[in-house]
Amino acid sequence: MTVVSNSSPLIILYNCGMLGLLQQLFGHIDIPEAVHHEVVHNAKDRQQSVIITGCDFISVRPIATPNFAFSHKLDRGEQEAIILASEIRADYFLLDDKRAQKEAKEQGIIYIPTFALLLKAVQKGLFADLDEILTKLAQKNIFLSRELNFAIQNFLNRT
Repeated sequence: MTVVSNSSPLIILYNCGMLGLLQQLFGHIDIPEAVHHEVVHNAKDRQQSVIITGCDFISVRPIATPNFAFSHKLDRGEQEAIILASEIRADYFLLDDKRAQKEAKEQGIIYIPTFALLLKAVQKGLFADLDEILTKLAQKNIFLSRELNFAIQNFLNRT
């Protein structure tokens, strides 16, 4: 299985102490050089850059097509991640940015937002329940959109 990640899933999971979740779910993750630069060299937290650099389940891969036309305005990391996902025909693309998700969809790339990964982790029994994850996120001041939070609460109230 091939999986490419943009920077936000890596940063969010690192900040919540759950970076290893990617290895548990997928085994291995590929990132382009621009994403590596964002999460390592632009890191506000020096430990983040050390930990992510030391992860043997994350590989930095160069892209072959640097000049690619995009429909949406995206930053360099998102552009390279979409190109890499397309070039290696990734089974999954970890991505949170809405504009980048639209671009990925237009390119026929299947993307997974970070929160879907967390739900999958609960489903696989890696966490006791969704509340445990939401608490970890809130402790790091990471909050879901109001619409997503409402949908989750509705779902939890029905089950």
